Amino acid sequence: MPEIEDIYPLSPTQQGLLFHSLLAPGAGLYVPQIVLSLSGKLDAERLQAAWNNAVQRHTVLRTGFQWEQRDEPFQVVYSAVDLGWTELDWSAFPKNEQTTKLQAFLAANRSEPFNLHRPPLFRVHLIRCSADTYYLVWAYHHLLLDGWSASRVLQEVLQDYLVGRGIQPPRTRYAEYIAWQRKQDVAAAENFWTKYLGDDSAEF
Repeated sequence: MPEIEDIYPLSPTQQGLLFHSLLAPGAGLYVPQIVLSLSGKLDAERLQAAWNNAVQRHTVLRTGFQWEQRDEPFQVVYSAVDLGWTELDWSAFPKNEQTTKLQAFLAANRSEPFNLHRPPLFRVHLIRCSADTYYLVWAYHHLLLDGWSASRVLQEVLQDYLVGRGIQPPRTRYAEYIAWQRKQDVAAAENFWTKYLGDDSAEF
């Protein structure tokens, strides 16, 4: 395993996601999938390189999780990880069979549990359907990204592939957000929302 770059606690949301993921590791409840249908001449090596660049830019894509060694779970950022990249060739199958295979593939892909200790906690599959049509399937664990963040990462990957412009790393690290969050007064926040919601708070 590569060198450790950083270690810091989980956010409250991550703690909840980790707890439920450990309860049902093969349920796929927290494994979103993004499926793109691509057409035209595609350079698989260039696309793979764009994904590798994203992994180097974003520490969260190089993050694993630990929970046995300490009283509180923590996340570990590694200096480098191998990209979870796989290429499949379905071009020999008829189109209708490719559609059936895709549905079965997505179900199996979602139910395959990640080793939460060992990043990357995502998988990228490039599936060739013909000389100029492909499926790109990106499955990732929700511990890493929400929907908005995932769309930003995907946008960066496609921009990197299509334009090749240098994309700058994020200005702030997730570790800084965790540090800020842990300084907040939880009791004061709870008191504020209780007063703000008034009688409606009883419904939650």
